[in-house]
Amino acid sequence: MSGKRKSGSESGPPPDKQGGRLCYGSDAMFLKSLGARLRTLREEQDLRVEKVCALLDVSRSHFHGIEAGENRPSVALLEDLARLYKVDECDLVTFPDEGIKHNIREELRKIPSVQHGKLTAILNIVRNLVAAEESFAEVADQAVADLRPRPRRQRRTR
Repeated sequence: MSGKRKSGSESGPPPDKQGGRLCYGSDAMFLKSLGARLRTLREEQDLRVEKVCALLDVSRSHFHGIEAGENRPSVALLEDLARLYKVDECDLVTFPDEGIKHNIREELRKIPSVQHGKLTAILNIVRNLVAAEESFAEVADQAVADLRPRPRRQRRTR
């Protein structure tokens, strides 16, 4: 990589609700969460900030700002970080404890990639659960409908 990356924003204007771009409550909240996530992933790899900055040719002050949620990383830098941290790009924006899907993705990320068979088995289990849930939902809906009281027919009196 040639020369230091710019220390300013390289990814355009901040997201907003009107523009239809990503909005995580607020841009500042998202950047704070992203910075904390990047720090966690860096520490999992036992990498020091100085080493990351040297490998990716980025200034320490800019990188510290990213981890503090004050600077916006470029898409190119995020791609480089994902490679360096040995994660998928989407793992950079997976925030554990932000919902069940985030938690599941985080746990799957922790399975070593050499255990491809385990991941395939987990995928098959999830697929079966989804299929069972769809079938179960149909049966449950019918059962609920069957339990609803039916209107009584009025008897004619003579």
